[in-house]
Amino acid sequence: MPVTDGTYIVVSALNAARVIDSKGGTDNNSANIQLYERSDGDSQLIHITTNSSDGSRRMIFCLSGKSLDVAGAVFQNGSNVQQYSDNSSDAQKWNFVEDGKTITVDAVSYPTYVIEAFGNTKFCIDVSAGSAASGANIQIYEKNLSTAQRWALVPQRPVPVGTYVVRSALDSNAVLDIPGASKASGANVQLYGSKDTNAQIWHIKSFEQSTGL
Repeated sequence: MPVTDGTYIVVSALNAARVIDSKGGTDNNSANIQLYERSDGDSQLIHITTNSSDGSRRMIFCLSGKSLDVAGAVFQNGSNVQQYSDNSSDAQKWNFVEDGKTITVDAVSYPTYVIEAFGNTKFCIDVSAGSAASGANIQIYEKNLSTAQRWALVPQRPVPVGTYVVRSALDSNAVLDIPGASKASGANVQLYGSKDTNAQIWHIKSFEQSTGL
């Protein structure tokens, strides 16, 4: 089953409650990538997109906009996997190869994939020492058909593109607001009583629109 472009959580076959996660939820370059308890938080949402030049795939963390990257572009056993700004290098290009197996996530069966390094398909994304522990490190390693190298892609539904008022869960009358309807760079955003003014209306764009992909 071909992997379509979209937003996913990437679940390990080692444990369906463990997913690929950007450690610390930071937007810093070189932030480590780990296996972590599933929370469906922004640090675990990965947008997959196809590179038009060669058909390879990018895996982009929705929280940071940074790409899943092989540290130093060194393709060898144990090379670390990190997040890094897009640089169009082979270190950030991947192939999804279905392995003919499945795992069950939330009572739904999903096919599993080996995620190959496009720059050297001998290597793929792997959980260090085959550990299913939350916090286990993610690396690249030679393909060996182990469970540590099998991943399921569970689609996530982002908020549809459109115009919204964003209400607080604490008080439905309190909404995101820009004081004085300012258009200045650096203008503050606050919670304020709902007034149905333009200062309280927000347009949500898709990931592709916001990044120019």
